[in-house]
Amino acid sequence: MSDLVAVYWDFENLHAALYDLENGIGSYRRDWRTRQPELVDIDVIMEYAASLGKVVMNKAYANWSFFYSYSRKLQEHSIDLIHLFPRGSHAKNGADIRLSLDVVEDVSLLSHIDKVLIVGGDSDYVSVAQKVRSKGKEIMGLGEENSTNFFWVKSCNEFKYYFSLVKKLAPERKTGLTEMLPVEDDLTEAHKLLRQAVVNIMSRTGGGYAPKDSVKPVMQRLDPSFDPTDYGFDDFDSFIQSAPFLDMRDDPGGEQVFLSEPAEDAEPQPHSAHAVQPHGDDVQSVLRRRKIFLPHPSIFYDGLLAAHTLLLNHTYPSFDSFIDDLLKEMQKIDEDARRNEAVSLHRLMFKSYSFHLDKQAGTIGLAPSSQTFDAFLNNIIFMLTRVLREEIGDELTTKDLMENICQDERCRHNFERAIESVSE
Repeated sequence: MSDLVAVYWDFENLHAALYDLENGIGSYRRDWRTRQPELVDIDVIMEYAASLGKVVMNKAYANWSFFYSYSRKLQEHSIDLIHLFPRGSHAKNGADIRLSLDVVEDVSLLSHIDKVLIVGGDSDYVSVAQKVRSKGKEIMGLGEENSTNFFWVKSCNEFKYYFSLVKKLAPERKTGLTEMLPVEDDLTEAHKLLRQAVVNIMSRTGGGYAPKDSVKPVMQRLDPSFDPTDYGFDDFDSFIQSAPFLDMRDDPGGEQVFLSEPAEDAEPQPHSAHAVQPHGDDVQSVLRRRKIFLPHPSIFYDGLLAAHTLLLNHTYPSFDSFIDDLLKEMQKIDEDARRNEAVSLHRLMFKSYSFHLDKQAGTIGLAPSSQTFDAFLNNIIFMLTRVLREEIGDELTTKDLMENICQDERCRHNFERAIESVSE
């Protein structure tokens, strides 16, 4: 018998994140009182929900006044719409609070629910996840990567990023934001996670191998957001075969994997690895956990200046063509600059909502909120500082940021402003 699934949508949370990705940071806050375009692929999310089990409850929370464009799809999937007016002209509609209360009540009263899926990225759902798990239920999350709280991801049994699902379940759809899918993540961190999972299984079983079918569940316990499609693989089998440190063999009980290399990771460190400074290890470990990779601190500022200049003067048909041009400019600054460093700058820009997609022309350019270089740099530095401050806290200093992110003195004032802003 399949599991019974309850789905709860913080609909405006996901839509707003996609709107900002398309139009620049703060765009939705400016335009929310206007009729909204259809950006969320409801079919993809419902397909994922169906893969978890039989959907027996499906509620979506929002101020629905401006979301008529979604009406057909919402009705097709029999989604129960809970309408919430904002309390005041600048107030939130309270969807996260109402959703949280409903989840807690439903899992307490309806014992037949096996799994809960929350579509949204707020940190408010961490406490909900704890309550759901305490009832012996599984909690799944789904959100847009740039706007999803890290601790909410970690509190789930499984977490899916929206674009990962689009790539996996609807790769043929090329409408609007799907053109902005980021390039695949660096495999280095995924292979480290894979090695850790295999070592953990072997230490628990006391053998020199791990059952292949037990590896992915352990990886998802270590990182609920792990998805092989983020790294360009169609399935987990393809991903595990890409690991140079693993071998496989067939046993009567099924396929087994074992380490073919010593436990110490033999992969070379990227050019962007930095020397460990005071708090430096903290900064670097946080960035790695958040899947944020940086160019060398000595070219961070000039690399971003080159990226901004390119986008200010050109539009691009794809991210790949932009990255190709950016790499050429970075190699003028440092002849040792490599493509992965140009990719890392592209991803920083993606995470800080620095791109704008012109749907009619089918081109990528600079977001309105990033037209000046100072605003562009501030958005990126604020995003990095906020991420680091969440884990390092008050110990994070301008010196740490200068040593580990940008060694150019022109970044100092931006870091000081960012630390002051995130401390308020």
